[in-house]
Amino acid sequence: MSIFAIDKFDQNEWFVIIGAVVTYTGLLLLPKRLPTSTTLLLCIWAFTTPKFYDFTLGGGLFDYYDVNDSPRYCIMDLVSYFFFAPFGYFFIYFYEWLRARGRAVVFYILGWSLVAVGVEWLMVYFHVLTYKNGYTIAYSFVIYLFTQSMTLVFYHWLTRPPKQASSDLRTE
Repeated sequence: MSIFAIDKFDQNEWFVIIGAVVTYTGLLLLPKRLPTSTTLLLCIWAFTTPKFYDFTLGGGLFDYYDVNDSPRYCIMDLVSYFFFAPFGYFFIYFYEWLRARGRAVVFYILGWSLVAVGVEWLMVYFHVLTYKNGYTIAYSFVIYLFTQSMTLVFYHWLTRPPKQASSDLRTE
């Protein structure tokens, strides 16, 4: 049996496939607001972030949850990472569209963290995630607060103006 084999194809696989189709359709249908390079980097960021959590919290170090049908890695785990990729873009897209600044950023991050908890609740309901060892969705809310904040830091780092080259400085 291959390490990518699916034990059974059921509701969790359908949730991931339909979710990926919906999120990528949204990504393609939204009017372009960000440069392609920024969009790509935000999607890569949002693709890799869940992998980090899955390999530390979900398995590996802490073993707080399983993704899909078992603790073994399967091809649908990879598809689920692709499902998450557009969310990084959506987060920044609406951040820019709403022009969230100052205190509004705190409420924006709180709102998106609640959206993320809602999506995770659906993932638990459809058995994409199975909690173990005392893990609860409340822990995820704190993780989402941190992750959304770091996504904003990453975005602002990406879009910061370039520094002046040292050759532009006058020396005597």
